Amino acid sequence: MNFSVEGIIIVGSFLVFISAIVSKFSSEFGVPILLIFLGISMLAGSDGIGGIVFNNSYATQVFGSVTLSLILFNGGLCTDFEKIKTIIRSGLLLSTVGVLLTSVSLGFFVYFICNFSLPESILMGSLVASTDAAAVFSILKSSNLKIRDQLSLVLEFESGSNDAMAYFLTVFFTTMIKSSVSMSPLECISFFVQEILFGALLGLYMGFAIQYIVTKIDFQNDLFYPCVTFSMALLTYGVTNYINGNGFLAVYLAGLVLGKENFKYKEHLIFFHSSTAWIFQMVMYISLGLLVNPSQLPDVFVKGTVISFILMFIARPIGVFVSLIGSQFSTKEKIFLSFVGLRGATSIVFATFPILSMVNRSDEMFNIVFFVVIISVLFQGTIIPFVAKCLKLQSDGTKYECKLLDK
Repeated sequence: MNFSVEGIIIVGSFLVFISAIVSKFSSEFGVPILLIFLGISMLAGSDGIGGIVFNNSYATQVFGSVTLSLILFNGGLCTDFEKIKTIIRSGLLLSTVGVLLTSVSLGFFVYFICNFSLPESILMGSLVASTDAAAVFSILKSSNLKIRDQLSLVLEFESGSNDAMAYFLTVFFTTMIKSSVSMSPLECISFFVQEILFGALLGLYMGFAIQYIVTKIDFQNDLFYPCVTFSMALLTYGVTNYINGNGFLAVYLAGLVLGKENFKYKEHLIFFHSSTAWIFQMVMYISLGLLVNPSQLPDVFVKGTVISFILMFIARPIGVFVSLIGSQFSTKEKIFLSFVGLRGATSIVFATFPILSMVNRSDEMFNIVFFVVIISVLFQGTIIPFVAKCLKLQSDGTKYECKLLDK
């Protein structure tokens, strides 16, 4: 079905409007918001009643990268730096070592389940290795779950920062597969150090630059401050990626540096970036749903189901328990952290990278990733409160407020 410019605007705005209206009932019926957005867009897609044909993986990847950048910048901006000092070591280990162990251990099982090559299998594991911030906190918020501060803080920090490692692994193994040249351990380390070092340095530099602009320059018009921070956040991601650094790490650190300071328009900027991130997120969900052909999902039903439960009960726990050795968290809390690692739109966006690089069987990878996300949100997302209750981790204090979504 072909649309004019007006038709695209009408259909797109209508889908966003319907998704927003229907999402109001998500908490009442216990249905995760992500599923509502994806479900509506799939109904409107080529296999649904809408018949809309959308197969532009490149546009989806670009828009998805922009959206993830805005979500991560907002996450850093809303993070209470003083509080996360107590869990920063555990959070960093979860978002780096934990993601690496999750992707490798899951890749080992994928190798036997899907008959992929070993690099393709670890790439498959990397696509679903990171915890999705939007999925985690929308579930925690809608379920009114009360958990102790240290547990909620490490969840917040890990979810906001682990995309950087997952992105590195996705790009690394995609490049390795396409080049057909094995890299030496020294080359692997060099590639990793460059990504992380450039991302960290440029992220900190841009964070201080943004901080200087919003605190020292008087624009005479309050409306210019959101324009500056919005454009600088995307500039941080773009420039960092251009010089082969990790853009997602950079943009999160830039937001963290800016959020660390108190300044005149901070609350207004938090409200703006939270609202903007939500709008972009809704459109991203819809584009991802339109990109999927539901008729192809039954072909990966068995593989997707098996991989989903291996990820939930083997790969993710390995990543959590090994990376948190010697931490202040109890065994029950580690079990909860293992289970609450939901997959979301981030994984689906990352799954477009192998498609655009024309990796062998990339379409199958995309469908499996989509299936894993659906099962993760539908199964894990709906019973997280029950798991917290069984583990006796519910706090008697004030309900945990999601910094990424409530502002």
